[in-house]
Amino acid sequence: MKMVAIVLSAFLIATAMTVPLAEGAYPADPTADIAWLSSCGYSGVASIQCAFNNARSAENGQLGMSVPALTLPAQSIWNAMSDGEKVLWLANRERIDRGVVPLTDIETNVTGVAETYAHYMLDNNCWGHECDGRTPWERLADNPDIGACHDFLSVAENLAALLSTGSAIALPVERAVYSWLYEDAGAFWGHRHTVLWYPYNDNSGAAGMEGFLGIGRASGSWQSYPVAEIMVMNVFDPCAVWADADGDGIPDDEDNCPMEDNPGQENGDGDVTGDACDTCTDTDGDNFGNPGFPVNTCTIDNCPSAANPDQADDDGDCIGNVCDSDPEVYDPSAPDSYPPQGNDIGDACDCEGNFNCSDDQDVDGSDASSFKADFGRSIMLDPCSSADPCNGDFSCDKDVDGTDASLFKSDFGRSAFSNPCPVCAGNGAWCSY
Repeated sequence: MKMVAIVLSAFLIATAMTVPLAEGAYPADPTADIAWLSSCGYSGVASIQCAFNNARSAENGQLGMSVPALTLPAQSIWNAMSDGEKVLWLANRERIDRGVVPLTDIETNVTGVAETYAHYMLDNNCWGHECDGRTPWERLADNPDIGACHDFLSVAENLAALLSTGSAIALPVERAVYSWLYEDAGAFWGHRHTVLWYPYNDNSGAAGMEGFLGIGRASGSWQSYPVAEIMVMNVFDPCAVWADADGDGIPDDEDNCPMEDNPGQENGDGDVTGDACDTCTDTDGDNFGNPGFPVNTCTIDNCPSAANPDQADDDGDCIGNVCDSDPEVYDPSAPDSYPPQGNDIGDACDCEGNFNCSDDQDVDGSDASSFKADFGRSIMLDPCSSADPCNGDFSCDKDVDGTDASLFKSDFGRSAFSNPCPVCAGNGAWCSY
């Protein structure tokens, strides 16, 4: 049987948006385009490094420079990075190796502007910097946080579209950055200038770096092509009073957790403090905390859906009377899975890891020592058994592993003074194997 493989190359359209360029605002341009070296391929970090280093070598030859070769992170690290993180890494490596100060970081507000516009172009089958009737600077300024605190910057946006008649497009983010830097003679190197521009006003954050970057990417059919990758890169220069200590894209004076990275600003109980730093997320306002919020230090509420400051629980099933359909009768259906055969304390208020629960109400160092003594036991290596039980085999699967460690950590630090554990009925066998 004869097999034929057809490979269709993706091609790229690119455009940049700048105002008339200032002399000395960017490093020297190559004298001619430097194409991605086909022998480098498009298979991952090795291909990216090969292509960029070939371009650097060619640029050195054109300009009589000595830009060093770059070394990318390991493939596993690269795969874990977001599109914005990859672009920031490449852009900053190109800037630093040319003596230009790096950009500070990717930023949530800028990323949002770029993402929205990338999807707008895809959804409306349009192309250009003003598809939505606004310039890049206007789109950035329409974001309330950026609009309220930015210095003027002569560059704002790069666009790229990689298109294919059928096959998936490999390395679209990395190839977009490459094209902006090394295949841009037709645009008078405007994209390259946007990436390498250095007249930022270094007046915000740490000295020696300035400016935020955001990347938007939209994938789908577009302009009669069944496969398209549309890329938008926006940059902005924050003003002197921009402060975002946790780097989540929310200025400190608007951030409900200014020292915790929480870009979603989740706030389950609607108070002034976000869930990420609220020591008592309490949706019913009875001063007992909802379960499932790791930073809570207040006692867990046995009825988080209705205020019950007395926490009355006549039948001891860890369901408060006001939520219990039969508050006088212990409900065997009340979840009590740790240990699986039950310890007379429902999951809602149980403390995983309070191994001496009939003696105290904490998960402390003594419990940690008990847990550590058995951590790592497994079916293949010293399995837990009825004859030789394990402290911390919460799922009773004959091992003490990472799943058990996560449960232990979730309650470690609870004490008689901060979210105390209930006193259990007794210290029977933890698991029955």
